Amino acid sequence: MSFDNTIPLRTLTDEVMPQLAAAEKLMRNTLRSILSVTRDPAQHARCEQQQEALDLELFRIRLNFDSLLRRHAGAVAAMAGAGAGACDPGPVLQLDSAEAEAVRSARRLCEQIKALRAGAPDCR
Repeated sequence: MSFDNTIPLRTLTDEVMPQLAAAEKLMRNTLRSILSVTRDPAQHARCEQQQEALDLELFRIRLNFDSLLRRHAGAVAAMAGAGAGACDPGPVLQLDSAEAEAVRSARRLCEQIKALRAGAPDCR
């Protein structure tokens, strides 16, 4: 599904955000494991830089997701209160440019993590 300037609320809460959390956990565990066993200073530095870049990217994504959910708090509360089924996408949220980029970044990060799972991560 392509996201431009809108996203169904349920897609955000039931797909994008959980996938991002899982990708973050996997990446942190992978980096932590590599950092604990590497003796190569260059690889250690690359992994630390990647970890810092991940932290910054996640901070930016979360900041925009928080803003989006606050801006649409009424829709979030209505969907939660309605107890709508998983088939109901809920309201479609209008995204500002930063929020739209955060959704794209979250999806892109998840795809990068999936690619890392397919091969051996080396912190390049």
